[in-house]
Amino acid sequence: MKRVQFVLVAVILSLGLIISSAIVSNTIESLKKKDDIVTVKGVADKKVKSDKGILSIVVKSSDKDVNTAVENLKTNTQNIAELIKAEGFEDSELKLENIVSEPVYYFNDRGNQTTRILSYNATQVIVVTTDKVDKLDPLALKLSEDINLAVSEPQYFVTNIEKLKIDLLGEATKNARLRANELLKNNGRSIGGVKTVNQGVFQITGDNTSETSDTGYYDTYSIEKTVRAVISIEYRIE
Repeated sequence: MKRVQFVLVAVILSLGLIISSAIVSNTIESLKKKDDIVTVKGVADKKVKSDKGILSIVVKSSDKDVNTAVENLKTNTQNIAELIKAEGFEDSELKLENIVSEPVYYFNDRGNQTTRILSYNATQVIVVTTDKVDKLDPLALKLSEDINLAVSEPQYFVTNIEKLKIDLLGEATKNARLRANELLKNNGRSIGGVKTVNQGVFQITGDNTSETSDTGYYDTYSIEKTVRAVISIEYRIE
């Protein structure tokens, strides 16, 4: 009986050692697989010039009579449009928004608005959309001298930005592979297949600015821009 018990104990111990060895072996294999990964970031930059600019000008007029305010506004708008064209812009680059008129009400001594109308304000927006980006800043500066105008800061865009993003992702991927190879070459190892790829955000900044954002950034107030793409890749190690 004791011999049987001894044999059973021996068998149980042997099984325990086999199971423990298997667990340890699996753990080592798991760690090995985990360590056989290298993670690198690839970066690609390109300087570009905006090829589209937008400038908004609000033309204003005021009069006690709403019809007079609107008629004066039409004359003012036409004069401003002619001035813009004289600066080298075409009719097709100008868009006139609808005229908006609204009453100006009298406020009593308590600061409460009454139903008494003092005058009428009429406004119309002229939007200049052009590829003559170098002419927009001088135009905005000239128009801002007129107190009857509200002139926005020009905004600048790159129309083929989506194609540019795709091209930069390709360059960033090449850069990531190059970095991974540089990290491993001194150890006699090389990269294998790609395990994971994570695309970062695009940063489109002006030449004189360094502002960025975790969710991506698009500077629309600079003509000259730098587009940056970042990509994170995990490679298997061979």
